[in-house]
Amino acid sequence: MVFAVDFFTLTDDYYYSEAYWIKISGDFQMIKSFAIIINNEIIFVDKKEQEETSWLISQSRNNRNHLNDKLKFEVVIFANSLTKVLSNHQWKLHKIILQPEKSFVKERILIHQVVNKKLDLDILYCVLGEFPDGSRVGFEILKKFQERVEKIYDLETLVSTIKNKRKIFEQLCEEIVYYLERTYKERIEKIKSKNMHEKFSGKPSLLYSGISTMGLPVCSKLHDIALVNGNGPEYFETTLSGRLATIWINSYLRAKSHVEEIQILLDDTKKQKYGFINFARIGIERLYTLEMFSLNKSREFFNKTRDYCDENFPCLTSEFVGELSPYTQLQAYLSKLKNK
Repeated sequence: MVFAVDFFTLTDDYYYSEAYWIKISGDFQMIKSFAIIINNEIIFVDKKEQEETSWLISQSRNNRNHLNDKLKFEVVIFANSLTKVLSNHQWKLHKIILQPEKSFVKERILIHQVVNKKLDLDILYCVLGEFPDGSRVGFEILKKFQERVEKIYDLETLVSTIKNKRKIFEQLCEEIVYYLERTYKERIEKIKSKNMHEKFSGKPSLLYSGISTMGLPVCSKLHDIALVNGNGPEYFETTLSGRLATIWINSYLRAKSHVEEIQILLDDTKKQKYGFINFARIGIERLYTLEMFSLNKSREFFNKTRDYCDENFPCLTSEFVGELSPYTQLQAYLSKLKNK
């Protein structure tokens, strides 16, 4: 089936002023996959066609890549569930940074979230790729993806189409993705611009720190109650520690990737206040995970904390066996952390 889609057009001036970050070399893939998640269900993940001399090898790799990408998008579902519980549906996901086990290149899932309370819809438009630190133009592409989908289907029609004409919807999304990738990826090899990076303003403030191991929280500390909702600080801390441990272990076991950062839009008014949840593997055979939740970005402080924990606590040189007493000093250290 062929779809007649009224695609937007871009001028050559646009490519050179905005799409500066495109680079094609070897296995470097700026855009790997698009996805649509509705009410915690992955509705669409695009299927790439890989260039291969053997059609059989191409199909095999294509299926593996598609499955692996889909498992990475599961991280979005877990993170979204966390934000909804902690904020009573007020926060929105912005970006998730992953480090695949068998790659030196970080991957980023850029996210545009649409919430319609009247229709009881929570839609996450996502794009996965090896984006550089600055992802501003990546979000432009993601916005175009959303606009193309919603130009053809309004939200009410979208729901009914997915229920009754899922294959048609998927084929339409594939057409949109194909156009976007050709437009942004094939025409530019490398263009540099000083406007590459997203800018996050504001003074850093530590909200939470914790240690987990293989999905089990070991110790934690809530440093600030500024974001605590009506359920109270104890519920906030317990929920956060448990769910962060779950997010990390599921990403590791299923998607074969380590979560490094979750960026959350805490306030989507003009102020655009962001929260950052950072993860780092520490201790024996990197079986422990340091987790820190801060207002605004504070990577230097996080790295110093990671290094100090790694070098100064003997309890992290042994595997966790269910006994918390060896971690008393580590808990005391977390309790005294400040970054204001």
